[in-house]
Parts: sequence; structure tokens; C-alpha cells
Amino acid sequence: MAVIKVLCTLILVAALLYAMMKKMYVITSLMGIGVVTLIVYSLLTGASVMGDKTCGNIILDVFEFVAASFTSAFANPGLLIVCLVGFSAYMKEIRASEMLVTLACMPLKRIKSPYVICGIAYVIGAIVKLAITSPSGFSALMLITMFPILVACGVNPVTAAATIALAQGTDWGPGDMGSGICLPVTSPDTLLSDYFININLVASVPLILVTAVVAPIVYRFFDRKEGLQTGEQDMTAIRSRKDVGVPTLYAVLPLLPIVFVLLFSKFGVGTVVMTTQGATILSFFIAIVIELIRRPKEFTQNIAKTGEYFKSMGTAFSNLVCLVAAASCFAKAVSSIGGFAVLTDMVADTGFPAGLLIAIVGILGCLIVVISSSYNTAAYTFGPSVASIASSYGISSAVCTLPLQIAIGFGRILSPINASNLLIAGTANVDILKMIKRNVIPFLCAYLVTMVVWFIAF
Repeated sequence: MAVIKVLCTLILVAALLYAMMKKMYVITSLMGIGVVTLIVYSLLTGASVMGDKTCGNIILDVFEFVAASFTSAFANPGLLIVCLVGFSAYMKEIRASEMLVTLACMPLKRIKSPYVICGIAYVIGAIVKLAITSPSGFSALMLITMFPILVACGVNPVTAAATIALAQGTDWGPGDMGSGICLPVTSPDTLLSDYFININLVASVPLILVTAVVAPIVYRFFDRKEGLQTGEQDMTAIRSRKDVGVPTLYAVLPLLPIVFVLLFSKFGVGTVVMTTQGATILSFFIAIVIELIRRPKEFTQNIAKTGEYFKSMGTAFSNLVCLVAAASCFAKAVSSIGGFAVLTDMVADTGFPAGLLIAIVGILGCLIVVISSSYNTAAYTFGPSVASIASSYGISSAVCTLPLQIAIGFGRILSPINASNLLIAGTANVDILKMIKRNVIPFLCAYLVTMVVWFIAF
């Protein structure tokens, strides 16, 4: 039975890879594979995928699950994605993003290599990720601000997108989502703040520094291999502030969502906490008011321009949010089969040294995120094994959480069906597989650094 579960899981993965290589419509492919698998699973086991919320028929429950997946995706992270994509479109419409790029690129002209800029951008992104813990929210905000700057500084769009993806996979901080999901499973008595200060931070700093050096080297290799970048900075697309045609102050507008998210958080005011969605909508209205004040005689035209916000929201729903919903169907199919749980038990029973076991479990956790895009599935599948290994070898369970937490965080950047990756690749209009393969080696180096620190410090 265990072998059958593993084989079925591999068949699912192969089916997905085949569909992607044949460039089949991704949303239907993901949903179709997931639905067929869940129907077969329900018939063979007699169990409902809806659990206690069954409608009374295990086959119909599969379609109820699909409906619930779409409802969940539309609510969150769907609303976040469409708000930020719409805001980005409006910033382009009023040329605020163009002004930001113009100002940001002025000092960057001194840096001749676009790959050095990629390394700097990654570090900046990792620092911002401390406060903006939502991967989708972080990615969308970086697409509004950092992506156009990178492209304008000579970085090709695929590599610019990969830089943002790499930064969103760096999970660290007292409010980190990955830690918040893993710790309750592996070490429920450990405070998140204590874990960050004593464990997560110790590994994250060297990890970020090494990755900032390795990633640009890897990016340069792939760019030359694919003929996408000569390595020379091209600033010809950058216009002067006068040519942009809007006040210099407009450069601040694309940054407003980040400012409000940081200001109205536990890192800022504390007593007032805004969601990324709320901060984005507030920024949108502020931009509208500024446009109306600047050109009061063009009131009708200014209002008409806001239509770009809502048109882009609709496009984001059809192209990105539906992908998130379809991906959740596939993730449910993978987790229902339980092939990865079997592999985890096999690894735990090998009797390998604790460090090697923890490292292997982390890699397996990464793989399940790559395949299913589900952070929760990885944490709940492998978390109990981590706790068991820690108990068996007399090691702190919180310390043993570190490799798993780091690995499944970076697993997002390697997943072709992850919401953040889909958002980045879709918005940047780049091949998601080309984007992903640029981050495989940086991830491996980051994970190696994590394990070295784990052996030395803990």
C-alpha cells in the first residue's frame, strides 16, 4: 500500500509536468488532474474530501471542494492580488511608476553591472520581507516598485522577476508566516519571538549574504546561456524628470502601500494595524485626489483613468486568482494520496544521524511545496516527524524546526503553481519555468548555509 501511494504521487507529478511541457492551459490542467484524482480517491476509500461538511455524496463533495477552493482563493489571497495589480496599473497610467524608476536609476547609473544591482535588490527585498510577511503581498509590492527599476537598469525581465521571487522565499522575522505555521506543529511551547532571535536570525543573516553573492553569478550564467543579457547596463530607456511630465513627488505614490503597511503595523504605530489590501486602496484614493488637485480642469479624464485599476483587477482574477484556486485542488489531491508522508516515515526509520535526518526531511518538505504549493501540507506532513526526531535524539525541537522552515519557505520560489510565483511571472510576462530554474542553485546554497550554521551553532 505504501509503495502504491508513492507511485500515485509520482504519477500526479508526472502528469502536471507533462501538461506544462505541452503548454496546456494551466488552470484547467491543474483543476482537471486534481478533480479526477479526488474522485478516484473518494471511490476507493469511501471518504469525503469535505470531511464533516459533506453534502451527502462523496462524488459531489469533490465539486463542492472545488467551489470552496475558488471561494477561498477569491477572498484571500485573491483580493490582495487584484488590489495590488490594479494599483500597479493605475501607477503606470498616471506615470508615477515611471517617475519612481527615473529617480531610482539616477544613482544606480554608477553601478555598471546589472547583476550587482540584482544582489543589492535581493538584500533590500529580504529586509522588507521582515515586515511584509505575506508572500503574495510582498511580491505584488515589489512588482510595483522594484521590478521596473531593475528592468530599467539593464536587468532582463526574467532575471528581475527571479530576484523578486528569491527575496519572497526568504522567510525570517518575528512575524514570519512560515515560522508561525511550523512551530505550532514541531515545537508548540516555543514563542515565535524567541525562535526568531535565538535560532532563525542566527542562520538567516549568513544565508542572505551568501545568497546575495551566489544569485547574481547564477543569473549571469543563465542570461548568457539564453542570450537574454549581455551584462551591459542599458539606460537609454530612462527619461529625464522633465520628459516624464509629472511632478517629482509622484515617485512617492507607488511606495505608499509599503509605507502604510510598515507604519501601521507592530513595527510602527502598533495600536493601528492595516492590511496590505486596505493600505493599497487608501494609496489608490490618495493618488486620485492628487491627480484631481493637480489638474482640476481635466476632472472627467482623471476619473476615466481610474478605470485601468478595475480593468486590471478583472484580468488578475481570470489569470492569477483562478490559478490559485486550481492549484489548491491539485494540492488537495497530493496530500490526500499521502505519498510524501510515506517517504517521511521511511526516512525517519533509517537510523541516520540527527543532522542528516533533519536535512533530508527539510528537502522533502521543500519538494512537497514545489509540487503542491501548500505550506500547510508540508508543515503538517513533516512537522510531526521533526518533533519525533528531536525527541529521539534529545535535541531541541525548535532548533530542528529551522531547516524545515527555511526549506519550505524557499520551496515557494521553485513551485510552478505557487500563487506568488504565478503573480510574479504573470505580471512580469515571463516564462515561469525560466524564472524558477534561476533560483535552484541559490536555494541549494542557502540551504547548505543553513545546515552548516545548524551544525556549528546548535
